Amino acid sequence: MKRIGIVPVGRSAGAGLVSALLASAAAGGEGLSQNSSRITMVELGRGNLYDQLCADRWFQLRPMISYWNCLHGEGRVERIANPHQGVNWLLRTPEDRDFSYGGPGDGGLGNSGLGEIQRERAVKLIYSLPGDVAFLDFSSVSAETLFYLLRDVDQVVAVIDPLPSKLIEGYERLCRLKLWRGSVCWVVNRFDEGIDGKELKQMLGLNRSWITLPEIPRRLLYQVEYGGCGLVESRQLREMMAPGVAALLKRLDI
Repeated sequence: MKRIGIVPVGRSAGAGLVSALLASAAAGGEGLSQNSSRITMVELGRGNLYDQLCADRWFQLRPMISYWNCLHGEGRVERIANPHQGVNWLLRTPEDRDFSYGGPGDGGLGNSGLGEIQRERAVKLIYSLPGDVAFLDFSSVSAETLFYLLRDVDQVVAVIDPLPSKLIEGYERLCRLKLWRGSVCWVVNRFDEGIDGKELKQMLGLNRSWITLPEIPRRLLYQVEYGGCGLVESRQLREMMAPGVAALLKRLDI
């Protein structure tokens, strides 16, 4: 099992979407039977990919199995099968968002990400995931818990929003990731032609090259979600993101 952590550098950098696009592209859209899965995508933080991907359409005939319930002793994580187009999706369902580990009303995450009480369960999840490759979305996970859990992944993908105010907000995490002992692939999301590459390089202070993903037009996002298509199923969106996603998968050796 190859475990890849997708980490946002600052809030709303787009790590969830990058995770979903990587999983979908790595699977190649191949059919996935109930008993065979090669690619797994798991949402660890306070994400809303279930809604963004219109996943309720995928599971109209069968319910999505809750990995949150499995972590609490109801079933085995390694047997979870939520297949759709070659990916085993372990997402937080609307019901899971109200699931409480630490206390009522905290969605099971406490006041700072997954919270202290969830770490052992999160590690159990990481080592119990089915498949050959797992993409772990760390969106909205607190810094303390994030760097605790990153010790259990093989590679890290750091997703950056190049807006200066976002870079300032995520500067501390950026510095910690630059000192990370493991492999880090840098992704500049929402890249625009108006961005000065030299100035951005100076701001980031990175010696290594990064991979860019383009800004998705707001009109397309509205069109996809209002159309009930789901972000990874939109042909226009996939084609727009394909070069960067393919380059990232190559760098990850997938």
